[in-house]
Amino acid sequence: MVTTKSGGNQFHGSLFEFLRNDRLDARNFFARTDAPKPPFKLNQYGASLGGPVLLPGYNGRNRTFFFVNYEGYREVFGDTRGKTRSTRPGLKRSGFQENAVAPFSA
Repeated sequence: MVTTKSGGNQFHGSLFEFLRNDRLDARNFFARTDAPKPPFKLNQYGASLGGPVLLPGYNGRNRTFFFVNYEGYREVFGDTRGKTRSTRPGLKRSGFQENAVAPFSA
């Protein structure tokens, strides 16, 4: 992504944070109800600062500008234990061999 921003003679900056965690989110619909809720934490954060370049012996107002940006991302999540069930008892008991059909049999 490319972003362009013209400089200015005043310093400008911004901060942001986006937060999601297991205390704010609902339980997964497909998760087992008897299992504990898995941990989940997501933080997306950043800052930006821009303005004129001011150095000893050099005044960058109306000439030289700078802009810096930082973004961070952290995510911690656990495994959701779902319910899985076989649809036919034969598959559970002896595998797929009992229900297999030969493709070229007459």
